[in-house]
Amino acid sequence: MLSVKDFESRLYNKSANTKRMYLARVKKYLKWLKRVDADFDQYSVMEFANTNFKSSSTKNQVLAALKLFLKENDKIVQNIGALPQISKPRTHLDDVDQDKLLRARLGNFYDVRNQIIIRLMMRCGMRISEALGLNLNDINFRDRSIRIMGEQVKRKKPRITYMDTDTKKLIQFYVKRDNIGAKQRLFYIDPPAFRYAFKKYTAAAGLGKDLSPHSLRHTFAINYMQKGGELTKLKKFLGHKDVNTTSIYLNYTDEELRKDYDKVHK
Repeated sequence: MLSVKDFESRLYNKSANTKRMYLARVKKYLKWLKRVDADFDQYSVMEFANTNFKSSSTKNQVLAALKLFLKENDKIVQNIGALPQISKPRTHLDDVDQDKLLRARLGNFYDVRNQIIIRLMMRCGMRISEALGLNLNDINFRDRSIRIMGEQVKRKKPRITYMDTDTKKLIQFYVKRDNIGAKQRLFYIDPPAFRYAFKKYTAAAGLGKDLSPHSLRHTFAINYMQKGGELTKLKKFLGHKDVNTTSIYLNYTDEELRKDYDKVHK
């Protein structure tokens, strides 16, 4: 059987995040395989995915990683296919809850850094990996633009987004306080650590437990569409490959229309 290290060397064309995810899934599968004493084949892969993970999206991630692992080991993979995904409503914050989160503080040195990351996701539409991977020279304070590029970008396709004035001022304060150089990373924190911190901020703000950092990106998209933004432009802000992916946010503009109608004719 191919070692995990050898498998990693064959993921040269994958993004850093995909590599991490694939390797984590393979390691967990191999431990499970040893524990249950199952055969290394496509059937054990499907059993592993079905018994260890709940959501169809996570199962499909697992299957994609292990399907490739099987192929690299010259194993048959003809019976492994993607599971149909059930569309779930996007969790997002309304204006009141957004304000609560932006005012939340834990009273420590990292409040400024963490609030900037929250803002980059909620006000700029960035993924967690994109926000955490920013360098100072990716930011143009003159026109408030942010260049999203590098290993952290999905499909490694760079794009431009923009920040509001308050976010700009907070970043400028943070850069000056921490004496960050032009080519330095802005944040030295990994996604799991930020997710842990994020839970503390939502608790401090008195918000629900079902929120995740990705809810902030959804909040950006929903805000943009509800305030008259164009779908094709939102696609560019979010870095989606296909506008059909972005079109889920049209549902929220329809909901706003219904609410406006009910004000008159309910």
